[in-house]
Amino acid sequence: MKNDDDAPLPDTPYLLPFQVELIEKVELALEEIKASGKSQGILLLGETGTGKTTASDEIARRYPSRIDGVQLVTSVVRIALSTGADVLGTMKKAMEQLRKPVTEPRIKIRELEPQLYKAIRAHMVLIFILEEFHNILLLGETRMRGAAGDFLKNLWNMHPDESSQAWVTHGATEGRYQLLIIVSGTPDLIKVFPPNSELGSRYGTRVDAPKMRLFPPESLRLFRRIFALHCKRFGIRHLVNVNDSDLVTRCFLVTDGHLRDLEHLVQRTASYVRRAGDGAAIFAAFARAARDVTTKTILGKNPFDLTPVELADVVKRIKHGYEINAKGGRSNG
Repeated sequence: MKNDDDAPLPDTPYLLPFQVELIEKVELALEEIKASGKSQGILLLGETGTGKTTASDEIARRYPSRIDGVQLVTSVVRIALSTGADVLGTMKKAMEQLRKPVTEPRIKIRELEPQLYKAIRAHMVLIFILEEFHNILLLGETRMRGAAGDFLKNLWNMHPDESSQAWVTHGATEGRYQLLIIVSGTPDLIKVFPPNSELGSRYGTRVDAPKMRLFPPESLRLFRRIFALHCKRFGIRHLVNVNDSDLVTRCFLVTDGHLRDLEHLVQRTASYVRRAGDGAAIFAAFARAARDVTTKTILGKNPFDLTPVELADVVKRIKHGYEINAKGGRSNG
């Protein structure tokens, strides 16, 4: 009997359930902006490696830049915030994407902010994505965190704080330029948004990117699907039996469900296979790649070094932990 993993793999991107949900929420938000004249905010929350970046990739793919007459329309502005990022640097990155690089070395936020909003209007931006926003809102100094919160409010209003337009409620922005703003980051961001009434009311839509797990089976089935797509992408799909639960489970344990690590694992495996030729033992190639991709797994050792009996014991313990948590009302396993 055929299962989902035997089906032909699509040429278009395969989307996880939360990514499909995000796309739907984006479509709805853009419709509501057009109908109500108010900006919309979406929180995309998930640990690293859950597919948030891929979700943003898909949004950008669906809303590409284009030329309208002589004007370049930049439908999506997307800023990835690394550790140590600040509001001024974020604004400068946005200006670069809008073809207005900042040349004044001592420019201040209050000077740059109106320029940014002007550039957003000129480029007819629809969606503004701030990725890994926890790096600025949670990890920075108190003053920096305050500036980050103010920036989110002002971006929603498309007015700087000192403008009288920003002093009043959301209705003050009706008839003016509006944006869909997607803020992505770790689940810790939820500690900031609902408690802050001004942020919570503006960014009330939430999409969760769940971590891949061995249990329940539906989660591992999604992991297997992504695994198969990477095998196809890197040219080893004909060598890999994606229905081999032993192989898939070992790959999961190497990566702990981290999708970026999974991509690296399959890519490195494919590199070893190319060097050895298609006759290479695929299990050995994965085992070698696993040692390259990560030095620390959830087991403390390379899962490809486990015997089948040892592997079965590990899976049994993980399943037992999942069942205990499920009985306690928690879904993580």
